[in-house]
Amino acid sequence: MTNIIDKYDDLEILSIISEARNFTLSELVFRKIRSMILNGEILSGEKIHENNISDELNVSRGPVREATRRLSQIGLLEYTAQKGLKVKEFNINEIEELYEISISLCKLSGKLIYKNINTKIINELEIMFNSFNQISKKDYKNNHYLLSLKFSENIWKLTKNNELYDIYSHHWQKRRICRLFLISKSNQFKNMYEFNKSLFYSSIKNRSLLMDALKNPDQNLISKILEKQLHNSKIKTLNLFKGGNME
Repeated sequence: MTNIIDKYDDLEILSIISEARNFTLSELVFRKIRSMILNGEILSGEKIHENNISDELNVSRGPVREATRRLSQIGLLEYTAQKGLKVKEFNINEIEELYEISISLCKLSGKLIYKNINTKIINELEIMFNSFNQISKKDYKNNHYLLSLKFSENIWKLTKNNELYDIYSHHWQKRRICRLFLISKSNQFKNMYEFNKSLFYSSIKNRSLLMDALKNPDQNLISKILEKQLHNSKIKTLNLFKGGNME
């Protein structure tokens, strides 16, 4: 699968990593490897060659080992006797469980988001929302997908609960890794750009409903929309496991 995204970093838009952010070397390596995984450059089940990464990034093995250790801790890498260090593989039961955990937290998330929402935040979210949500398919660019992810990230951060946000973020990354592997075995998308474009347009309705629920704050409705988003994603992902497509 062709990589289209430049330095896609978790749910942050980092086209260029700024030196002003003062990341440590191990943090930069961590972000680079994670970017490669989330871009589909290294697929689920493929081996991580620390020596090659060290040479490619022109860094010593120490920062690479530290980065791979952290990636293992959050469940993106795993070690096996047969392959050594590799990108985590997920079976259908593991993915279904990830979705169920995330869905079960939507009621609490909606409650916290409702509690923390205010006019200033709503206005900022609406500006971001309007910057990408009405883009026609002929005008679509990959940064529109990244903006939609940033929009989702900002909403989940409104919970102001680090543990809850980490679950959302880590589960999203694992589900993406799984989806990338599954679609790489099919002919549904010709490259990463088309895959992300499909995700962007399939989520338009739910994003609009969520924005409306935030502008006219409704705790139960916010929770239900978050839950519906995850439920729809779950159906599509499980369908991929069964040899179907994401439509």
